[in-house]
Amino acid sequence: MGLVFAFFHFTVDFFSSFLQALSPYLIEVYRLTPRQVAMFVAATSLLSSLSQLLFAQTLQKFPNQKLLLLVALSTLTLAPVLFALHISLALSVLSFLLIFIANALFHPLGTSWAGTNNRQSGVAFFISGGITGGAVGPVFITWLISTLGSFALIPFSLAVWLATLILFASLAKRQKHLQIPTSQEGFNLKYFRLLFPIWLMVGLRTLFMSGLHTFTPIWVSNLGFKLVVGGSLLSGGVVLGILSNLTGNYLRHKIGNWWVNWVSFLGMGAFILLFATTRNPLLIFAFYFLADAFGFLSMSSNVQEAHHLLPDHLPLASSVSMGFAWSFGYLLHLGYSSIFGNNPQFVLYSMGVASIVFAVIIPIFRKFFGKCSNHVQVSQS
Repeated sequence: MGLVFAFFHFTVDFFSSFLQALSPYLIEVYRLTPRQVAMFVAATSLLSSLSQLLFAQTLQKFPNQKLLLLVALSTLTLAPVLFALHISLALSVLSFLLIFIANALFHPLGTSWAGTNNRQSGVAFFISGGITGGAVGPVFITWLISTLGSFALIPFSLAVWLATLILFASLAKRQKHLQIPTSQEGFNLKYFRLLFPIWLMVGLRTLFMSGLHTFTPIWVSNLGFKLVVGGSLLSGGVVLGILSNLTGNYLRHKIGNWWVNWVSFLGMGAFILLFATTRNPLLIFAFYFLADAFGFLSMSSNVQEAHHLLPDHLPLASSVSMGFAWSFGYLLHLGYSSIFGNNPQFVLYSMGVASIVFAVIIPIFRKFFGKCSNHVQVSQS
């Protein structure tokens, strides 16, 4: 069943990746401003991360989690039809809201199932499926819209929904009882203080990366490039980010987590600035990919560091270093976009500068950002 959940995760992250890639399309079709689209992207991301935290704490109260899984998958695969019909802006907005809420509902279910599966390959398959879906989604949807038009999304979504139903039926037949154990661990201020440096670094990295991902399609569209170019940038960045993420986790054991974050923020900021400056197509791709790679560098490293700091409270450490920190970053993104969102190049410049400034701050306050020793071992729980 690991491959079935990997396909589900692929589907969820595949459809969830459409919104940022379609930002220029939404601006053109509905005559929106970049600021309005950027605020919507940030708001839906914030809603999704907060909802995911809520679902993770309340799922155990629902007796039939198999039904919840079916609802999440059906909602996510059918919601794009509302966008494809082009009836109104309100329905298009609703379609993306449904996609992101379904995404938030699926992840605690899917991740917990993969983690409790007896097969060791379950988690690896599950994560790989999501990464692949997030990488393929942007370039696929921009190609589909550019070549076949939005109505082509309707039969595609229906086909994916039917495939999902077939796989779900096979899952229901073989997995008679699907009940996900969820964490009972509540928020603890003492533990949060310990994790605060990681929470801050992850939150700011989320701000800079979400700003880069949101405004990149808009910016390259303003430069005169086709819609699919923005989608290709987003997709390629995720692919390169996989390798970068693994590299950062390796470097954490060699040089320490605060060094990984210093390199991450410095490289991300420098290449965001270069990306926002160049007009050369090859350099646009090169600088964007490098900016994204440096951003992804500290992703797993910070989660592992949080687990190292709280080895006996792994669910809490994961929540603080991921969902809670992401929510903080998306909230900052929402506020920043509401003020400067109509100037994509300025947003990219300012994100780059802010990332470099924070990189300068990290070694100055090394004791604060590096509570653990430079060379750490993974805690055993």
